Amino acid sequence: MSVIGIVISAFFALVFLVFLDNSKELVWDRVVVGVISALVYGYSFMNIPTKRFFRASSFLFYVFTAQVVISCALNDYEIIHLLALFLTLQAIAISFKTQKATVQYLVTTNLLLFICIIIMPSSERFLGVYVSLSFMIGSGLIFFIVRTKVKFQSSTKLQKELLLALINKTEDSIVVTDFEGVIYEATPQAGKLFDYDYQELEGLDISDFRKHRLTEEEDRIGVSKLLKEKFWNDEIRMKKRDGSEFDAFVSISWIHMFNLEYLVYRIRDISEDNAAKAELIKAKEDAEAAAKAKAEFLATMSHEIRTPMNGVIGMTELLGDTPLNEEQKNFVNTIQISGKNLLTIINDILDFSKAESGKIELEEAPFDLEQTMDEIMDLVAPSANKKNIELKKTINKGVPKSVVGDSTRLKQIVLNLIGNAVKFTHEGSVELAVRKRSSQEGMLNLEFAIIDTGIGIPSEKMDFLFESFSKVDSSTTRKYGGTGLGLAISKKLIELMGGKVMVSSEDGKGSKFTFNVHLDSVQQEIVPENIEVSETEEESLLSTLNVLVAEDNLINQQVIKLLLQKKGVNVTIANNGLEVLNLVNSDLFDLILMDIQMPEMDGLEATERLLTDDQYGSRVPDIIAMTANAMDQDRRNCEQAGMKGFISKPINVEELKTVLLKAARHKN
Repeated sequence: MSVIGIVISAFFALVFLVFLDNSKELVWDRVVVGVISALVYGYSFMNIPTKRFFRASSFLFYVFTAQVVISCALNDYEIIHLLALFLTLQAIAISFKTQKATVQYLVTTNLLLFICIIIMPSSERFLGVYVSLSFMIGSGLIFFIVRTKVKFQSSTKLQKELLLALINKTEDSIVVTDFEGVIYEATPQAGKLFDYDYQELEGLDISDFRKHRLTEEEDRIGVSKLLKEKFWNDEIRMKKRDGSEFDAFVSISWIHMFNLEYLVYRIRDISEDNAAKAELIKAKEDAEAAAKAKAEFLATMSHEIRTPMNGVIGMTELLGDTPLNEEQKNFVNTIQISGKNLLTIINDILDFSKAESGKIELEEAPFDLEQTMDEIMDLVAPSANKKNIELKKTINKGVPKSVVGDSTRLKQIVLNLIGNAVKFTHEGSVELAVRKRSSQEGMLNLEFAIIDTGIGIPSEKMDFLFESFSKVDSSTTRKYGGTGLGLAISKKLIELMGGKVMVSSEDGKGSKFTFNVHLDSVQQEIVPENIEVSETEEESLLSTLNVLVAEDNLINQQVIKLLLQKKGVNVTIANNGLEVLNLVNSDLFDLILMDIQMPEMDGLEATERLLTDDQYGSRVPDIIAMTANAMDQDRRNCEQAGMKGFISKPINVEELKTVLLKAARHKN
């Protein structure tokens, strides 16, 4: 402003002294204004407080205005002087920073103008009053303009401060560039990100901070996307001042304002996020690998344990049918019970592993609910009778006879709970009650209650009842046996079937376990296949069967051969899948019992070859899997290969008989 004052003073002096009537023009006022302007200008180069400099500038404004007012009065308010005064008034009034300073300036100027009118000759006073009133009105207009400007500036300042506050609060780095990538402005976070003072970033090329500069094709594609969508974002590799690299998420927005184009970069260092993500992915992969290894280990152990157990249980089954004295019968019975208990433990461990990993899949098939409950009662009846415990079963009216769901898993849940009730009850009764809670759009909600008069459960132990490997009392392990997995598995199965399990008990007075499951209703009742036959009819049917058994284990070959021959079945043994293919070509069979894991060719491959190769055609009978691989995936693999059934080892004689009778009836 000091420079402007000097220039204007020189200009006025030149105009008034050279071109106009200089008899009414003073020289000293120009000199005073010029000297003060020069002093203020020099003052600006000194290391002084900003407030003092503004005060000096304001003093210069007042001196300069006084000079113009006096010059205007001395020249009888000629139009050019009035114009100079009005322009001076407007320019200086707008230059003040605050509204208060502007008002003070306008009042002072008008007061000075009024004083000049008072001291001027009376003949010209009327003109002076007219000029004074005009300038008062002009000052009012200028004040209105200034007030509007101040409000706008305040609003703009507030918005700018708010915007800067928001930008500075964000963790992201903000960089503004022109369309060529030259940095126009940057936030302190951006300077910190690239190891610069943020003001040093101005004028640098944003592309220099990329690990790899964009190719012409990449640049063309990026610009096209910006022009079309007004934004672009991606993860790129960037580098700092010292050349060290980091992963960055970069979002670019295109802003077009006042005929100018800007690119706003929002940059965030995601190196730690990517590292954490990589660790999570690795941890997930490790966990999946561990789970897979665990599943494979359990499957292998299951196979390796079930294979010799098939020999143990099978041989004791055969041994029990031979002439034995009472002591020998007791020995055989003990072996059978121990073998079945061991098999129960193996099944519990496998089920728990599958439940823990979420790999249990429920089947959806129609079954006879009442018949399933009867089978459960038949299974626990011997244990209950031995302890003189009364068994009760109540199925309320309204419970359909036939439903759709997983009968095997439902049977497992009820058998587990009612088996525990019998185990922990020494006198009294155990009751199974079934009722319908609700039915809606074909969906049934059934409630099962198992009530006993047994030893009960202490209240402080209730919270641990359904935990894995948990026992209410460690002494129960020694006295009653069990793995501590049954209730945990049952709870997971109940939840998988859409229900909940609850228990109420009083120590020493019995317990009540209640659970509900969701099943589908069926439109037509299931008529069970009649498999009950007389011994004579069974012998007649089975004696006509010609069965091919694929089994590589010598002991299991002996077991299954003796079991089948005892039923009157004609048996042929194959050691592997290749032998099965050759035997099917040379002889006719009514049934094939196929092991899965065999040398040279396994059971799955042999089954697929038999069912897809035209050379075998109609010579291929039903193929039933007979394997120690008892996982759900093994069952699915067998079904996908084309097998018609699945018998797990150790072999259940009744299950085997059912398969044989079905094949015999199909033949006849």
